[in-house]
Amino acid sequence: ASDAVSFVSKPQQLPVPFSETRQLLTPASPGGPGLSQRGPALVEPSSSPAMQLSDAELSVDYLCRKFETLSQQLSHEEQAREALERRAAQLTLEIRERQEAQARQVDKLTSELSGRDVTMAALRERLHISRESAAKA
Repeated sequence: ASDAVSFVSKPQQLPVPFSETRQLLTPASPGGPGLSQRGPALVEPSSSPAMQLSDAELSVDYLCRKFETLSQQLSHEEQAREALERRAAQLTLEIRERQEAQARQVDKLTSELSGRDVTMAALRERLHISRESAAKA
């Protein structure tokens, strides 16, 4: 069971600031803003100080929400990275332990084989001596 969080998380869709939704497209009118050779022009936002302050407050709120969302996303991704690093360290340790166990097993089997080779050589020597004794008798 993996406790890692997915690295890829979708950013949340944040609402568009009010000032961006208020800028409407208008059709071309003689002498006024509108469609031109480059495309539609945006209506100038209201220039009253109260409206500008409201737009600024909404923009700040929007940016704060966006920053909070991105901070949460970063936090989740950092947690996922840390979980993956812990898992990688755990797997590396398991591999090292298995390699050491395998090396010990190879050493043990090599030692047993060497011991059997010595025993076989001694038995062959005895057999040879027995055959020579039997041939002389």
